[in-house]
Amino acid sequence: MNCSVVLVTYNRIALLKECLACILNQSLIPFEIIVVDNCSTDGTKGYLDELDDGRFKVFHMERNLGGAGGFAFGLSKISARSDYTLLIDDDAMISGDYLERIDMARSPGILAYSGTVRTGGKTDTSHRRRISNHVLMTKKDVPEEEYAHNFFDYDLSTFCGLLVSSGLIRKIGLPKAEYFIWYDDTEYSLRIGQYTKIRNVNSAVLDHKTKLQAVQGLSWKSYYGYRNQWDVGLTYSAYPIIYNLFREAFHRFRQIEFSLKYLKTKDPYDKWASELHKDVLGFPKSRELGVCKKYLP
Repeated sequence: MNCSVVLVTYNRIALLKECLACILNQSLIPFEIIVVDNCSTDGTKGYLDELDDGRFKVFHMERNLGGAGGFAFGLSKISARSDYTLLIDDDAMISGDYLERIDMARSPGILAYSGTVRTGGKTDTSHRRRISNHVLMTKKDVPEEEYAHNFFDYDLSTFCGLLVSSGLIRKIGLPKAEYFIWYDDTEYSLRIGQYTKIRNVNSAVLDHKTKLQAVQGLSWKSYYGYRNQWDVGLTYSAYPIIYNLFREAFHRFRQIEFSLKYLKTKDPYDKWASELHKDVLGFPKSRELGVCKKYLP
């Protein structure tokens, strides 16, 4: 198997170094490693430019394209002789036999694979999900007990250790760069699902070096998450009209909820959150994607 790797990085040079070491130490060695540097400012550029290995293709973006734009650009650069392509972030540390275990488990008719994501030593089921309602496009994590099997098939994967047939990538096209961040992997999984299930090889493991947050409020990223989620639903729901009504009701309720909270608390966060939901409510009419200047990192 001729394997390509597409890795997107932004201002996490220490994690990037560890991630690349994991890729280079694979028992099944990738023949090309495409690194997309999303305009980092922490010394990443200098580090990458000093890499002395013919397998590396390094691209420095003139501006931050977000994860969606980074992966879209990176996948556009894979070699014609690539059989499979691994998509990975700079904080995902694949085990030394990650690619080999997936290669050994490949099966006719299955064109996309992944491994088990662990965070803090525990299985993180949020990266492998199934659609639970095709009208409202709700989803559920694959239950942890299924990780005790050799493998399971599922619908929606993050780009955290996803291996996709390069031929399928050429057929379905690139991720939606205009999503900027969040839900680009969900939308891409749905395109993949038009041709194949995604198979998780449970013995292939990666360590996702991120911090799990028990309570998570809204941030600038939330605008893109809500907006892109709405776009996914309007595109893939079995009944887009019903889905649209559902999303509109949700955001209208949340807008009012935060507005009422602000009247009591005068907390600027509540006012900002209300405005965010109001901005998202404008999406179905405009269908405008891309970067929103009001919501930037």
